[in-house]
Amino acid sequence: MFQDNLVLQQTVSVLTDKSRLKLVGLLSFQAYSLEELASLLDRKVSQVARNLRKLQHLGLIETEKTELVSRYTLNMQSFSRLKTCWYTSQEALSTDDEITFDESIFEEWEQKIVRRFFTGTRLRA
Repeated sequence: MFQDNLVLQQTVSVLTDKSRLKLVGLLSFQAYSLEELASLLDRKVSQVARNLRKLQHLGLIETEKTELVSRYTLNMQSFSRLKTCWYTSQEALSTDDEITFDESIFEEWEQKIVRRFFTGTRLRA
C-alpha cells in the first residue's frame, strides 16, 4: 500500500506540470516523434525530451524505436494501474460506508483534461 501511495504521489507531482499534461494529451491520440511533439508544443526539443524522460521514468509513456526515429506513445496499462491505485487509496482513507467510488469519476476527469487542452484533435494555444 505504501509503495502504491508513493507512486501515486510521484505521478500526480509529474502530471501537475502543464507541459507534461499537454504531452499526455497529445499522446492519448497517437504516437509522435520528439521533433513532432516539440513542433506541436512550440518548445525546444531539449525541453520536450526532459519532460518525456520524466513521464517515461514513471512508465506513463513508451518508446517505439524504428531505424530512423523513436515514436512515443501513451502506456494505457500504466494509467489503468494508476486508476486502481487511486481507487484503492481512496477506499483505504474512507471510513464512511456511504462513500463509494465510481469508475465514471475517472472517465469524467479524463474528458475534462482532454476538453481543457484540446479542441477536437488540435492542441489549444
